[in-house]
Amino acid sequence: MSTLRRRPPVARDRDESFAPPFVAGLTLVASLVAAQTAAQAADLRGPDPLPPIAPVLAPDATPFFVKLGVGALILSEKASITAAGAPLPGANIKVKAQTTAILEVGYNVTPAWAISLTTGLPPVAKVDGAGLIQPYGRLANVRYGPMALTAQYHFDFGAFRPYVGAGPAMLLVLKNHDRALSNFEMRNAVGFAGQVGADFMITDRFGVFVDAKKIYLRTSAVGNLGAAPVKGKVTLDPLVLTTGVVARF
Repeated sequence: MSTLRRRPPVARDRDESFAPPFVAGLTLVASLVAAQTAAQAADLRGPDPLPPIAPVLAPDATPFFVKLGVGALILSEKASITAAGAPLPGANIKVKAQTTAILEVGYNVTPAWAISLTTGLPPVAKVDGAGLIQPYGRLANVRYGPMALTAQYHFDFGAFRPYVGAGPAMLLVLKNHDRALSNFEMRNAVGFAGQVGADFMITDRFGVFVDAKKIYLRTSAVGNLGAAPVKGKVTLDPLVLTTGVVARF
């Protein structure tokens, strides 16, 4: 009698059919956990940092500078006047404030010290009689070129650079125009200028500035009022207030 051989149940087949879905499920769960962890880590880090601000170059890296702006010239005028050699007590002059374009070019000899030349589009000074000679009205017009050569000391606070300066100044008379006075002539004048101001650099090469110069000038003028020769010793002492743009290179 033959022995019947019983085939054992193939449990392995059931396990093998069950394993792939089980492993796939574990893989999916692990992927979700990893993604969640990465998202939480990104939240904890916060936003990406801003790019660093480019540093403002030191003056010795860009030693030349040019300033272009609009300036107001406010004079503190007075005159001592004689007619036919006799003083005219109470006679004076009055000059209206002028506005003009101002140009300044300079060079930083060191990071702190600079020299600069300031000039401008020649304005016209309108000279009126005041006091005793006020009834004569406009005495003369004078077109002139203001100039100042100053040595400056600059303070460095990064983008903000205030400065002080001083040096010689000149009023160069370009044209005299007669009005109530005939044969009028105002002479050139040399004096002294004091200066304060500040640059604010928006980039390493370009910025804006404000500047104030007090200039002490003395000159003289001659002319004729009718048949009488007139002479005057004139004090001008303008205050020049300027604002505009600055470029360094």
